[in-house]
Amino acid sequence: MEFLHWTFSYLRCSIQLDIVKLQSTRLEEIWPSMKSHNPAQFWAHEWKKHGTCGVSVPGLTGFLSFFNTTLALYERFNLTQFLENDDILPSAATSYAVADVQHALKNDLYSKVDLVCDQANSFEYPVLTEVHLCLNLDLQPIDCPYKKERCGKDRMFLLPLKDDDRVPGTISGAQDSPYRKKSMSDFSTFGAHIIVAILAALHITRPRVLP
Repeated sequence: MEFLHWTFSYLRCSIQLDIVKLQSTRLEEIWPSMKSHNPAQFWAHEWKKHGTCGVSVPGLTGFLSFFNTTLALYERFNLTQFLENDDILPSAATSYAVADVQHALKNDLYSKVDLVCDQANSFEYPVLTEVHLCLNLDLQPIDCPYKKERCGKDRMFLLPLKDDDRVPGTISGAQDSPYRKKSMSDFSTFGAHIIVAILAALHITRPRVLP
């Protein structure tokens, strides 16, 4: 547990972010920045870009509550475990059908997610880099709105971390994707990072309660 203070300039505006009791150690573990050596600046960007859109949603009313709620959602929706339930495991040697990955996640979430992939050198198929989970205002999963297939309709890879075949998912930012045009060694170093995109402020539907 750490106390963080910093000033972050965004679009020519300086905002002072005073964070008390933020679980920064946990954030560094599951929501790292792949580009910046200053995670505080990265988290400030995520708050400004995403968190401020959901301030009217209970549980997302401020900077601290946004991150604490995000961490709680990460623990609740264990995407890696959902995939493992259908025998989809991180591997640099085995590819999986895109439809099977979608189906595996829908089995536990009861809703359709948005998959994002990137092309990488040495891999025949795209590599999964992000999983977007859409929520309603009650923070219950709902079907993500249709978007152009960003993983194709064939197969994909879900890569492990180096020397680790069972990888916990992490939250990251789309701007931090390290996968485009990387070599296999780059992928095995960075591993497969999974993003949980909180889009609660954009979708108003009847809540769906999970068991």
